[in-house]
Amino acid sequence: MSSSVFVFDDVPFERRLAETIAWCAPRARAEDPKHSLRSEELTPGLLARDRADMVRSVAQYRRGSARDIAVANGAESMRGGRLLIYFPDADLADGAAEVQSRGFFDVHNVPPWDTWIALADDKPAVTDPSFQQYMIAWVPHELIACATAGIDVNPERCIAWLDESNVGARRELERLLR
Repeated sequence: MSSSVFVFDDVPFERRLAETIAWCAPRARAEDPKHSLRSEELTPGLLARDRADMVRSVAQYRRGSARDIAVANGAESMRGGRLLIYFPDADLADGAAEVQSRGFFDVHNVPPWDTWIALADDKPAVTDPSFQQYMIAWVPHELIACATAGIDVNPERCIAWLDESNVGARRELERLLR
């Protein structure tokens, strides 16, 4: 059996997903995709050692605020949302996704930090280093159209829906994507 692609922690992905949904669901507002999921208290530290520390800090703060979460199995755990992946090393920061998504993505194509779940690394399975490490985020159903608009205009393909990609996390999470 191969090792997991998930980088930084031993908390099961389903638990991190449940915490993310519990945090984001009441905050998601289709009329304000730019600000509704960028909570001040979850703002990642700009001086973090690395990406794993940034994603970990968001997940740990959110976990402390969402202790009594029921973790569902399978597709019902998505609550109508979708999983998104973002390849930071492939980003060209052209701003197209930011404009088309009405600010759901920022100029660097980063999804709102409230939605961040995990960091994954497909190394050594992927030869292009720009597509080895990626973040996984949950997009609430209210914001799927905004995210799709940004994905559709992203020339470098650094943002994509997990269920439409060929990454290690998709294979590990297949049961959630059905």
